[in-house]
Amino acid sequence: MNFYTLKHHSISYPALLLGLFFYSCICNAQIIEIKGIVTDEKGMPIENAKVTIVDRDINSYSDKKGHFELADIENIEEISISHINYITETRNHDLSSRMRVQLKEELIHIIGPMIIGYKKQKETFNGAIKVHLPEGSSQKDIKAEYPGGFSELNRFLGWQIRYPALAQQNEISGKTKVTFTINNLGRVENVQIKEGLGFGIDEQLIEAINSMPIWKPALQKGQPSASRIEIEFGFFLTE
Repeated sequence: MNFYTLKHHSISYPALLLGLFFYSCICNAQIIEIKGIVTDEKGMPIENAKVTIVDRDINSYSDKKGHFELADIENIEEISISHINYITETRNHDLSSRMRVQLKEELIHIIGPMIIGYKKQKETFNGAIKVHLPEGSSQKDIKAEYPGGFSELNRFLGWQIRYPALAQQNEISGKTKVTFTINNLGRVENVQIKEGLGFGIDEQLIEAINSMPIWKPALQKGQPSASRIEIEFGFFLTE
């Protein structure tokens, strides 16, 4: 087609250039399909992991086997993979149909009461509690919460935990951590001591954690979900 033909068909040259530009954009748009699997550090599949195209309101969720799919999407440059119990990861390379994404667990970390004991076994003192919540949860993704908030958790643990006499007599002090699961019903499960001190302290902490009332469970995609909690305790002696 030449300019003479364009003139007789009432098509302006600028309009033709504009049309060719849009046609070129359509032809150059890269339509790709992304598939993959999301697992934890042990290789176990993660269900309901959210796979999002960065800067776009397009996402998909992994199924029970950890598989996800984003099909027929144009010009994907970066995706993020998130879950309420794991650290969010972004990918801007190797976006293919055989992706394997491994997420690291992220706990709600609580610095619990500081238990002060006395070598002559006076009354113990319990200090304040601090909470470090993982960032990046959406309106539908809510972390597990103790009834009444973490100030009430501090009050509860303060009443429940005492410096064991055996530990005071043997001048045992230091920090210890307890991890546990709040299941989708808000109940405590799988209580574990990560850095035990012994001499009755570990047993005291396990008993206190197991006696906690029902929590408000975490919400993932608006549905109750299990989550892991970690509380750090300090036991210190004074005269």
